[in-house]
Amino acid sequence: MIESGISTNIKLAFEIIESNKLQVDLSAYEELYNFLVINEQIGSKAETIFEKISAIYQFCQSCVWLNNRKISNLPDSLGVLKSIKILHLEYNEIQKLPDSIGTLENMKQLLAKNNKIPELPESIGDIKILRWINLSNNCLKALPETLKRLENLKILSLSKNQLKSIPDYIGSFTELKRLNLMYNQISALPENLYSLKKLKRLHLSGNPLTKISGSISNLTSLETLYLSDCKLKELPSGISELQNLRSLSLNNNELSDLPAGIAKLTNLTDLHISENQLDSVLKEFVHLKKLKSLWLSDNKIAYFPDIIEGLQSLELISLSKNQLTTLPESLCNLSQLSELNLKENIIRKLSDKIGKMKNIERLYLNDNEIAEIPETIGKLKKLKWLNLRINKLKGLPESIGKLRRLESLDIGQNSISREEHKKIQALLPKCRINFY
Repeated sequence: MIESGISTNIKLAFEIIESNKLQVDLSAYEELYNFLVINEQIGSKAETIFEKISAIYQFCQSCVWLNNRKISNLPDSLGVLKSIKILHLEYNEIQKLPDSIGTLENMKQLLAKNNKIPELPESIGDIKILRWINLSNNCLKALPETLKRLENLKILSLSKNQLKSIPDYIGSFTELKRLNLMYNQISALPENLYSLKKLKRLHLSGNPLTKISGSISNLTSLETLYLSDCKLKELPSGISELQNLRSLSLNNNELSDLPAGIAKLTNLTDLHISENQLDSVLKEFVHLKKLKSLWLSDNKIAYFPDIIEGLQSLELISLSKNQLTTLPESLCNLSQLSELNLKENIIRKLSDKIGKMKNIERLYLNDNEIAEIPETIGKLKKLKWLNLRINKLKGLPESIGKLRRLESLDIGQNSISREEHKKIQALLPKCRINFY
């Protein structure tokens, strides 16, 4: 809520009442006042129409907050609030936006996610100044043709609806910077989408997309591209032209390889390719010098190339649920690595070089076939979390006692005796240990 001066409100109320000579319908203000009182947005002390109009404008001069009020119906009288710039309607049970919403000519943001809206009024196209629409998590099945008039739109969020297609006029939104269409039922994208030169974020995860056009190369401003939980079997070579890309998410698809041109994405900091069918890691990854997090879980990777040690910016690597039999020594040379997940592989032996991971804080080695932990584990001075659950361990080296920062240790479901339990607990008196 943005409060305005009392004198301004009185003046507005006076002008509205005076304009009744021109047949302005004051009953709309009565209806709106009652609506705001019921939803506990203003007090109920006003008696005269003068007082009610003044109270309305004191509450909603610029920004209206009606979030989380269990509202199911909005009054048509909402349209009298010509000065509204931002309208918050999130987390209600709204089933319809009134046609009068098109008269809110100064509104820049319409934020109505988490409702039950099945369609948009045609009048929405009359709000020419609209910059931001968030209608995520509603029941939209289609978009009105009039929406194409919103040429100043910069952010459009329509995730978690029931959209099966995107209209061709999407290309009319030449100012668009963010487009979120995640978790709809879209099986193909219109070619005009690839003409949005200013688009920086494109979120398409959770749609039954089987193909991405090579025209994606035109989206040269893209910084974030989410394509997880789709049905992609390959990526177009044109993706290599997105050289401003910083975050690329491709989790849970059917990819068996990646285009070599991915090496051109030199600004990439986050790469998610878990839950695919990759059996190797591209040597071209060595060019991704700014990469900070690499997610490759749940693939078929049995070998990790040595060139990966050239990625000295890496802070997190997840290789869980693959087919690795040893700890790749190249990972031990990553000086900035703070989290390494190798759970659910078939690792039998750890290299002594594990002690070189000076900045590691979280290390997950559970669900493997490790029989022995090297003494060099004691050199991991920053280690806080260590999971060794479900392996073939009979004990731990005494150097484990040097891990003074260790907060959590899980060695359950191994072959460690009770006597060894006592020894380990004595070495790590301040650590929370799960033995079972």
